[in-house]
Amino acid sequence: GTSVDLILSEITDSPDPANIGQNVTYSFSVTNASTSGSGAFDITSVMDSVSGLTFVGASASQGFTCAGLVGASVTCSGANLPAGQSTEVKVTFMVSGATPSTHELTVKADSGEVITEGSEANNEQTELTSVSAALCTGCIDLVIGGILDTPDPVTDGQALTFITTASNAGDIPTTGMGPVTLRFELPIGVDYVSATATAGFTCTYHDPYAIQVLDYVDCTGDLLPGQGVVATQDPVAQVLG
Repeated sequence: GTSVDLILSEITDSPDPANIGQNVTYSFSVTNASTSGSGAFDITSVMDSVSGLTFVGASASQGFTCAGLVGASVTCSGANLPAGQSTEVKVTFMVSGATPSTHELTVKADSGEVITEGSEANNEQTELTSVSAALCTGCIDLVIGGILDTPDPVTDGQALTFITTASNAGDIPTTGMGPVTLRFELPIGVDYVSATATAGFTCTYHDPYAIQVLDYVDCTGDLLPGQGVVATQDPVAQVLG
C-alpha cells in the first residue's frame, strides 16, 4: 500500500524578541503529502522550560483538538488528515517575570510514531525565541497580551472560548492603587455562559440593557511586578435564522 508522508512546516514565532506582558504565538502546519488519509496521530509541542511563561492556549484546524499544558508539553490530536490537506496549529504563551533570555519550542508530528512513514526526517522542527525580562523602573506598566479564540470559524450553537491576557511589566505592584480591571466586550452573535481568570482575579458578567447587546465581562484583581493574568470567556454562538 501507499505509505503516508506527514510533513511539518517550519515554525514561526511572533513577536520575536518578546517582552514581559506579550503573548508569543508559535504557528506551524502539518501536511499529509500522500494520496491516502493518514489515520489518527498526535502533534506534540514541547517548551524547553516554562519558567517565566504562562500557557494561554492552543488551537488546530481540520478537526484536530488541542489539550492543555502538561508539564512543558501541549498535544494536539486528530482522527484523520485527508490526503493533500494540512492542519494549521497555533500555540500561545504569555511572557511574565523571571523568564530566561531565550525559550525553544520543539514540535514533532506523529509524536507517538503510530503511523508508518516513508521518512520521519521531516516530522520535527524547533524554534528559538529571544525574551526580554526587563521591568520598567519605579512604575506600573499594564500590558495587554492579546486575544486567542478557538475554534475559528465557529458554527451556530457551538461553544467557543476567548482567552485574554494582561500583565504588569512594572516593578511596582498594583495593590493599593485600585484593582486592575480587564474588560472583555462580548461580540454580537454570542451568548454569555461563564468566565474565569487566574492570579486571584474575579470575573463578573454585565448586561446593562438586559438584551445581551453591549454586554461585557469585567475581571478584577491586583498584579505583582512581572505578574500576568489569563482570563477565559466561554460563550456559545447564537443559533440564527
